[in-house]
Amino acid sequence: MGTESNERRAHGRFAMAAPMSYESLGSIGDSCRGEGRIVNLSSGGLLFQSRGTFRPGMTLEFHVPWPGPSGRVPRLRLRITGSVVRVDGSLIAVAITSYEFQAANQSLATGQ
Repeated sequence: MGTESNERRAHGRFAMAAPMSYESLGSIGDSCRGEGRIVNLSSGGLLFQSRGTFRPGMTLEFHVPWPGPSGRVPRLRLRITGSVVRVDGSLIAVAITSYEFQAANQSLATGQ
């Protein structure tokens, strides 16, 4: 007997409770920025919680302070770009199009 799974995701997700900030990269009408909390994350997508207003198709950029050794200030930041695929109340699902680690002291405005 084989086991069946209802899991349809191509990438395994990891639960986390990480603070993050976001900003829209789309048209003026979609302009938004704010803060939220990542619920789970994989190399292909993320689920986050926020009080902002989102719609499927919006392109967002996220900045996540990456945990350093216990008790130390994070030295890395994870920058993620993706498109909203689903909105369910305050939970927003995003398909990731790119991600990279950056030094935490690099400017957000210039994207360096």
